[in-house]
Amino acid sequence: METHQPSQEETPELPEEEGAPDTPSRARPDVVKWALGITTLVSVAYFAIDRLGSGLTPFAIIVGVMVLMVGLMLVSAVASNAPARKAPARVFLWSVTLMLIASIGLLGSILILRWPPHLAILVLPEWHQEKLSGQPLATMESYPVTASDDGVLSIDPAQFMATVDALLLQRNERAAAELIYLGSRNHIERRLSASDQDKYDRMINLYSDVVSQGIHQERDEVFETYKQIVDGVGDTFHGTGIEIVLHDTRDPLNSVVTVQNPITGRKKGSPTTNFGLELIRRYASRTSYAGQSYIGYELTLADGRRIKSTTIPIVDPNYGLIGFICINIDLTDCSPESNPEDVMRFIQAFSEVWANEDIAEMVEAARDE
Repeated sequence: METHQPSQEETPELPEEEGAPDTPSRARPDVVKWALGITTLVSVAYFAIDRLGSGLTPFAIIVGVMVLMVGLMLVSAVASNAPARKAPARVFLWSVTLMLIASIGLLGSILILRWPPHLAILVLPEWHQEKLSGQPLATMESYPVTASDDGVLSIDPAQFMATVDALLLQRNERAAAELIYLGSRNHIERRLSASDQDKYDRMINLYSDVVSQGIHQERDEVFETYKQIVDGVGDTFHGTGIEIVLHDTRDPLNSVVTVQNPITGRKKGSPTTNFGLELIRRYASRTSYAGQSYIGYELTLADGRRIKSTTIPIVDPNYGLIGFICINIDLTDCSPESNPEDVMRFIQAFSEVWANEDIAEMVEAARDE
């Protein structure tokens, strides 16, 4: 009887040995796949829950997602032909190993790329106040705020879109944050075409991580403190020709945050002047603001009045220039050539004091101690 010798093509398949380990060529891609999958799901889950305003702590979210993923891996292994049924301990060990790999990958992205920013705040607490990358918006050639010959400020849509194009090509977090704020405050979308609006939306999405850091809210809180200072000092000189103005340089078209004893006709929400716009550009180009106040310089108003002015920059260590405090003194009432009656009125207003019962009680208490 002839015996048939199987050729190499006809070599029968041997039954797979129960519990046989996966070959390295198959296992390694699975490890990479699971590691990437876990890292992605952890990040997505964190941001989804965080954006929904959950009261859960970020660490609790991360741990919960990790535990969920380990459970899904075990269920997947049992449901498939993986050796979980014969070796659950080995599958659990693989699960823990993959979880560690994913965690190390996520930690590496935070340390190297500072991404995701919400997790970076947890791992690197000092990063929460890290400076935005790039240069101020006012340093760009396409800075969109322009001044007409008569000093009226406006936003040039063409320049605005040129800035958008530049920010799409090269990342500049500081300029992007300032441009988005400037555009939203002045309803720039009403002046853009549909295609330009689409491009602008793409830029906003590209810098969504920067906008989500709440930098504008932090600046607004800073301005509240300075507003109290300006209002308090201004009230001290009530009735005099000493004007004190707080400017927000993020939006030159609505620059004045508060003004006391106005002598220049400005009020809350008024724009800065073309001189103020030049100051913004000049300060933006500097790398250091130490000792850079302009003290006691002279200006002449449109009606011919001489003004003694001082400009003090408000500088945030993380975001750079954010505002000015300007002091303007009308020399009409207090110079040697002034009308004596005007000088006397200025002195009387300057020297006026007001009774305060709380202060009187504290002074009395201090004397009794």
